[in-house]
Amino acid sequence: MTASTSPPLISDPALTELCEFYDAGDLVLFAGAGTSSAAGLPGWKKLVEFTIAHARGRSDPPSRIAEMEELVSRGDLVDALSAAYQLFGGSEFGTFVERHLNDKKRDLPPALHAISKLEPKLRAALTTNLDHFLERALIGWPALSRPQADLARRRQFIYKLHGTLLDRSSWVFTRSQYDRVIWADPLFRTTFSALFLSCPILFVGFGLVDDNFESLFSQVRALSGDQPPRHFALMPKGALQGIRRDRVSQAGVRLIEYPNLDGKHTDVARILEWLAEGDPHRFPEAAPP
Repeated sequence: MTASTSPPLISDPALTELCEFYDAGDLVLFAGAGTSSAAGLPGWKKLVEFTIAHARGRSDPPSRIAEMEELVSRGDLVDALSAAYQLFGGSEFGTFVERHLNDKKRDLPPALHAISKLEPKLRAALTTNLDHFLERALIGWPALSRPQADLARRRQFIYKLHGTLLDRSSWVFTRSQYDRVIWADPLFRTTFSALFLSCPILFVGFGLVDDNFESLFSQVRALSGDQPPRHFALMPKGALQGIRRDRVSQAGVRLIEYPNLDGKHTDVARILEWLAEGDPHRFPEAAPP
């Protein structure tokens, strides 16, 4: 028997529900680091690795470099960046970050092209990225890097939770910056909690592992019980397993998994383009195997 050459379908029934939220104008999109790394910008782990290489180039003490490597091996990326900040000083650290996260000369990656097609019915966009890819995709949408009390009522805006590239005072990289946002800025928690509890969110290019979100997910699990808010996350198959998968599910996040055999996450753009076309009865095609 000859195998079919037509691409398989991603037939997750959650896609129909996702399409209905988008058509109603209720969907909020969350763009994580994966949407920018497709254009060649470093994700958090790669950025830390660059800081370690930079520290070696500066001939910084081997003990400090070993400390950063140990933090990376444990997955403590926030503390590793905190160590780099202390080692370089604020000015050099800021210059280093701006150089590596500047998207000015990079083309818009496929997922961001697809996001631009969602603009007519998308309610809002959130991101932890400092770069300006989202502003380039959603032309004319105001980008906010600090919380506003009435944000959950607004439409067609970009909220940059970890700050924006050219305003270093808005960045959230180091442990002290995280603590400032999570514990010393009640408006941040109130604003994001209001969005999370009232709007369906589609996470794209985001691993659902972040200090801000772990705190929020814990709060949602405690308050909502068996009726958490409804959210979605596009994830490669098998990316979340075991207790981590259970915890995001209990916070209301429904995983929509796609095959990623070539490691290029091609299906993310396909699914977003399908969503923009607005046909809930025709499931998106997966990339050819």
